[in-house]
Amino acid sequence: MVEDSRMLRRPWVHAAVVVGLLGLARPGLADISGFQFNGIDPVGSVDLNDRIGKTSASSDHRINIQDCKAYTGSSIEIMWSLTRVPTSGTKVAVKMSKPGGSCSTSSLSDLGGSCYEEFLVSEKTLDTYTNVTFSVALDALMGGDCNAGTDKVTNIYVLLDEAGIISAQTIAFRVDLEAPAAPEIGEPKEGDGNVLVTWTDTANSDETGLQYRVFWSASPFDDSNRSEASRSDAITGKSYQVSGLENGVEYWFGVAAVDDNDNESPLSAVTSAMPVPSYDLFEYYKEAGGRESGGFCFIATAAYGSPMARDVMTLRRFRDRSLMRSWPGRAFVALYYTLSPPLARVIKGRDDFRAVTRGFLWPLVQAARILVREDGDATR
Repeated sequence: MVEDSRMLRRPWVHAAVVVGLLGLARPGLADISGFQFNGIDPVGSVDLNDRIGKTSASSDHRINIQDCKAYTGSSIEIMWSLTRVPTSGTKVAVKMSKPGGSCSTSSLSDLGGSCYEEFLVSEKTLDTYTNVTFSVALDALMGGDCNAGTDKVTNIYVLLDEAGIISAQTIAFRVDLEAPAAPEIGEPKEGDGNVLVTWTDTANSDETGLQYRVFWSASPFDDSNRSEASRSDAITGKSYQVSGLENGVEYWFGVAAVDDNDNESPLSAVTSAMPVPSYDLFEYYKEAGGRESGGFCFIATAAYGSPMARDVMTLRRFRDRSLMRSWPGRAFVALYYTLSPPLARVIKGRDDFRAVTRGFLWPLVQAARILVREDGDATR
């Protein structure tokens, strides 16, 4: 049986467990000679995802949480054939295990093992050996609880009795109802019309094949309405730049992990960020008459003549460590970046304007110095 779903997610373990299940289900029995799987059709209007393995070429059959909810109350029809003429009087029966279980294959009339109490097809004479069909209630195949949080295999057994010799064919369905854990989102980094979202995922460190989806919206959202947010395709890695955003607008961001069966985790914590214009401040610094590389606060750089001036660096730390940590602060920074370059151009060529500006900035610089020191800055 497949009990430890965390171990099951490791491919080699899953393969070993499935092989073990099949071996336990058919001790000493051969596969049905000439057996041919012909596909799966829905019964009624249910829309089957390709994961379920609908075509005759399919050998892998999977159902995830989303499928389970969509398939509730529905049935499928499984089709099979023999590529040979069976012995006259051959008997057939079809059984189904409970999720994570197996059925006895030593008899067409015995429902031993962890098998459902009723046959899918009770023992009868095989009157045709091409285009044979039988129906399966998907609720039973899936276990009846889409929120079970389990990852198990349900086995369907087609058994033939030809002249007293029993052979069996197993059709296995992996019913993966276990979502990954939520990742941990980092502090978004605002850019010009974009935000860089990063995250870590220690909770899923034992998982393999995980990808991620990033969700964003101009309105707050959570797991209950994340379908209304924009989202990325499933991606590898642990960072994603959301582009095409409007500067000065606050956006909310969340991340979900996605497993190899497309099960999505709950959302990470949802956090906000505001894109801001990203100027080449070196350009404005040069216009202000500076000779050093780089540049940051337009007005302060123009007033002090260098982006490396002590007071300019204090204001820069105040911006990064205080203002940029809240949406009102980010809104102020966005407005400042929009309005200050023209003022900096006026200040740069007038020594008297620069002196007056330094006087106006002095109280702000002193307050900023106190705040950044309280925030752990030891710079003097």
